[in-house]
Order: sequence, then structure tokens, then C-alpha cells
Amino acid sequence: MISPGRLLKFAELCLGVVVREVSEYSSRYSRKDFTQWQLMTLCCLMQKYKRKYRDFIEILEVATKLQEFLGLEKIPHFTTLNKFFLRMRAKVFAIMLYASSGKSSGDTSVDSVSFDRRHASRSYTERAKMHIKSIKSTPVVDIETQKILERHNTTTRKHDSQIMLPLLKKTRQRHKIKTVRGDCGYDDQKIRKSLRKDKIRPLIKHREFKPLQKAWNKRMKKKDYGQRWKSETVNSVVKRKYGDDVSSKKWNTQFKELDLRYFVYNIDVDLRKLSVYLIGFLRSNFLQV
Repeated sequence: MISPGRLLKFAELCLGVVVREVSEYSSRYSRKDFTQWQLMTLCCLMQKYKRKYRDFIEILEVATKLQEFLGLEKIPHFTTLNKFFLRMRAKVFAIMLYASSGKSSGDTSVDSVSFDRRHASRSYTERAKMHIKSIKSTPVVDIETQKILERHNTTTRKHDSQIMLPLLKKTRQRHKIKTVRGDCGYDDQKIRKSLRKDKIRPLIKHREFKPLQKAWNKRMKKKDYGQRWKSETVNSVVKRKYGDDVSSKKWNTQFKELDLRYFVYNIDVDLRKLSVYLIGFLRSNFLQV
């Protein structure tokens, strides 16, 4: 069930970021029926509640408070929303993700996750013996805020160790990193040397082939390395709340869909923290006996 209060608050937080990072109209020759701010916020709401274009527009027709908040004089056709999403450049979604990540604590964790790309039913693909590759996404998660700072998306079978360094290089352009946590998939001496050279502490488990590698893993404090579970938690939350597959057909629009999904997740984190703060404030000021 959709809560009207949370929906409007989410739209407000989302619109605050969109207004800063996206221009109001795509061109001075635009018909100006809708602003890009309105359409982008609607795309975020559609992603948050896992709706298709037609279904979401039907819900929007009865959501009068949302229409008033966004200043919609008429309801957009579902193809308008679809064409807007396809028209927007991937760079815009990446900038929105960066803007929603906030300030990093420096303690990060990396773990990959896969999303299905199939559009036919699973039973049909199994009977037809169709092998459809999934999208491999590797988000960088801040340990303290549990927000996604950066991501790497690919449709190839690139190994985790090949993704790590380019991904962290992009992350360092906007955030300071002090520590990085990763599982055995990132076990590579080249990665460790490069991170230490950049004054980043690598908390990466060694593959245990020899007694010396077992000793290295024993020396790693569980309190430090154990925070890596937050990265797995974020991946689980994203797939559970917003879906474990992508609905777009082309790889470039699938990447944009994942970026929008990560942006929606970051806004949801802000909304959850705001709700916790308000509940604590009410309890401390109005519920005292």
C-alpha cells in the first residue's frame, strides 16, 4: 500500500536534487507542456514503486495531492514519460547519483550484484534453452551512511579484480577514501599495492592456498572487515525493494535504469533517516510522562 505522506516527502527530497542538477527544459524551443523536473520526479516515483509506465500513469490520475505538489496542469501520456527517459543522457543520471550520495565517511565496501535482463518468462527460456546474460553491477557503498557513492555496470564477464581499480579511481574524484573492504574475489597484489600507494587501507581477504595466507587473514580484525556485510545488505535492499531485473531492452538504457534505481535508493535512505529523526523528536518533546 502506498502511503500518501511518504510519497509526497519522497517526491520533495527527489525534486530538491533534480532541480539542482537538471535544467528545467531540454531546449528553448520546447513546447513546455512539462518540465524536466516534473518528468524526472515521476520517473523516480515509478522506479520506487516498481510500476510500469501505463500502470503508473493510472495511479497518477487519482493522486491529486501529488499533481498539486508537482504543479501538473494535465496528466502526461505514458509514452511521454518513456520518451523522456530514453532521451535523457546517461551522464545526467550519473550526476544525480553523485549528488544524492552526500559526504563520504571514507570507509567503503565493494561487492558485485547481478540483475536479470530476460524479458520472456523463465520457463520459456529454460525450455527454449536460451542463455541470456545478466548485468553485473558493482556499487561502492559508504559504511557509515550506507549510501551508494559510485557504481560500475557491465554486460561482460569481467572479473572483479579488473573492475576494482578503475571503479575506485572514479570514486576518488568526488570522495575521499580511507579504507576499502572486499571479499576474496578482489584478492590481487596489484590492487593492494595500488591502494597502499594512494594511502588507502585494503581490507581484502586472501585466498587461502598456503599457511601464510591463512595467517594474514587471521591478523585482519573481524571488527574492521566485518563491516563488509553492509555492502551485501545494500545490494539485497536494492533488489528486494526495486526489483531484481531491468525492464529496458538495450544495454545503454539498462545502465540508465540501474543508475536511476541507485539514486532512488539514496533518496530513500535520506527519507528513512528523516523519519527516524522526526519520531525521536516527537517522543522526546511530546510523549514524555
